[in-house]
Amino acid sequence: MTKKSCIISFLIIFAAVLISLPFVIYLKVLPYAVSNEKVIAFVSEAVKESTGAELVIENPELKTQIAKPLLRGCFLGFMSCLLQKIKSRCLV
Repeated sequence: MTKKSCIISFLIIFAAVLISLPFVIYLKVLPYAVSNEKVIAFVSEAVKESTGAELVIENPELKTQIAKPLLRGCFLGFMSCLLQKIKSRCLV
């Protein structure tokens, strides 16, 4: 594989990671942060310091999902196309 094709492959993979990052944050990081006791304590303390009010959070749970047609049609189609292009360039 030539240097130019390696650079292009790296840039394509990097772009795919950047594109998928909001999905990962929305689906994994955000629900974890909402139900994490340390985050809840930090937010409660910040609210108490700034407003003087006491924040009580009971049963914190956040469920996130992406509609299946959107997920299948856009994201997986893009990733499979991306992988096919990388494979075709590496095998040439």
